[in-house]
Parts: sequence; C-alpha cells; structure tokens
Amino acid sequence: MMTHRTMVCVLAVCALAVGASPTAHGYVLYTSETNPEAYLRWFETEMVYVIDDVPPQEMVAEVADEQIIESFDTWSTLSCDGVSVPHDFQFGGHVEGRSVGHNDKDLDDNENLVIWIQDMFDWDYSPDILALTSLTYDTENGEIVDVDLEINDAFFTFSADAGPGEIDVRNTVVHEVGHMLGLDHSMEKKATMFAKAPPGETQKRDLEQDDIDGYCALYGPNALPIPPKGVNVVKKSGCALQQPTTQSPGSLWILLLGLMGLALRRGRLARSTRP
Repeated sequence: MMTHRTMVCVLAVCALAVGASPTAHGYVLYTSETNPEAYLRWFETEMVYVIDDVPPQEMVAEVADEQIIESFDTWSTLSCDGVSVPHDFQFGGHVEGRSVGHNDKDLDDNENLVIWIQDMFDWDYSPDILALTSLTYDTENGEIVDVDLEINDAFFTFSADAGPGEIDVRNTVVHEVGHMLGLDHSMEKKATMFAKAPPGETQKRDLEQDDIDGYCALYGPNALPIPPKGVNVVKKSGCALQQPTTQSPGSLWILLLGLMGLALRRGRLARSTRP
C-alpha cells in the first residue's frame, strides 16, 4: 500500500531536507527523504509531456507551445565526459480538463502535464512564485514516475521576448525542466538552476556548465549509482521560495495535505527584484 505526505517549507531548510551536502560544485541534486543514497531521476531516457489546451493570456497559443518545446529541447542533447547522453522529450499534444497530481490507483491515467494557471484563485501558492514543478517518485530507489509543471499566469505577464516587466517563458521553463530531471536549486548564481529570476531575465534560456555537470551526475556514463528497488512507496514533498526580505528561518511552516492528492511540490522558481 502506498502512503503519501506533502510538506511545504522555505528554501533555506529544503536544501537540507533533500540531502544536499557541501561540495566543490554549485549544483544540488534531489534525494529521497527516506533514502539519502537514492537520487531522484528518470530510469528511462524518454519522457512524453502534454500541454493543457488553454494558452496563456498574453501570448498566441502556437508561440507559447514553441517556447515550451524549445525549453525541453535545451536539455535533450547533452554530452558527459565526451559521451552523448541524450534525453528524448516528446511533445504528446494538447489535453483538456486535466489536473495536477498523481493517480496511484490507475498509473495509466498519469500524464506529465504543463499547465498555465490563469485565475488567482486557482493558484494555491505564494503569488511571487513564477512556476512550480511537481515530482512523484519512488522513495526507495529515487525513480521519478510523474511530473507536472504549473506556470503562474495569474500574477505575471509572460512573453517570448521578455519585454519590460515581463517574464520570459523559456527562461522559466528551461529552469523547471531541470527540476523535472532531478536537479534542485544551484548555489551558483550564474547557473540556470539558480533559484531567482527577475523580470526581463533571459540568461536561463541556455545551460551553464554547472547545470550540465548536475545532469551528468544523474545521467552520464559515470553517474551516481542507483540503489536496489524496494517497496514502491510514493512520497510527495517540496519547498517554496518567498521574498527574501520577508522570510526568516523562524517562519518555517509545514503543512500535511495527504488527503488532497497533491503531487510532490519541488522546484519553485521565484521572482526577485533587481538590486
């Protein structure tokens, strides 16, 4: 029988919760909270994703789709130690009426969903979070079995060219695809997986070496070992980054939402203001 738990926490604590340890590199990898040797990753190199048929409010649907597809493709043709290690992302088309979450009783019902949230009453998180990636994984061996990406179109204006005050789609989604692959927020400020993205930023459209090194640690020829598969238990948890001036370690809050069927809440890319 599968058990579920949802945890929400501030980012400063979450790095410890996912098993991060001080290293010479900036990238951080997600690990299972019950098995620190289990790094979260896909065991298959092919992932089909679908996009909700309701486009963003400020963009033409075809343009928005192109930006999302290009974001996935950014991670698809990487090399590690001179060896090509492709990840086959396939766009499975548009869907209607889907919701975020993982169905444990009917695994065929699950899809890797990208969805634009347009109504502020449908956005259940802090309004300063640009996007939120949900991962569902096996706690024993770290295998990712389902991902969903929610984009905050209720509180932000997204575009393909990052005009004044706008949020660049690729800058956001390339970052979130990194979370889908198992990468946490990097400590390297120039990395695509760094946690903050001010309006108008486009530097996260392209990967830095730190991002590639993190990918290779999971999928390269010298990748970290995979522990044996145990009882297939799905654990759901995550972290949110708030405005840095309004949070302190003492403001940590944890909320158990097991019966609500929410997916693992990880990988929140939050806006920050320019200094």
